[in-house]
Amino acid sequence: MASVIDHPDYFLLDADLTDVDRALRDRVRAFGQNTIEPIINGFWYRHSRFESWYPSSS
Repeated sequence: MASVIDHPDYFLLDADLTDVDRALRDRVRAFGQNTIEPIINGFWYRHSRFESWYPSSS
């Protein structure tokens, strides 16, 4: 699935990241694209909160 969000590096911060930092960024980005992006519009249109579907980690 193609993302609706482009990820430009306007401030050239990618060069400052370590390999571990890049891997974490990529995992978080993939979670957002694969888990959040496909369902978020339904929550928006129903005026419901995302927290009601996704339990908090606390």
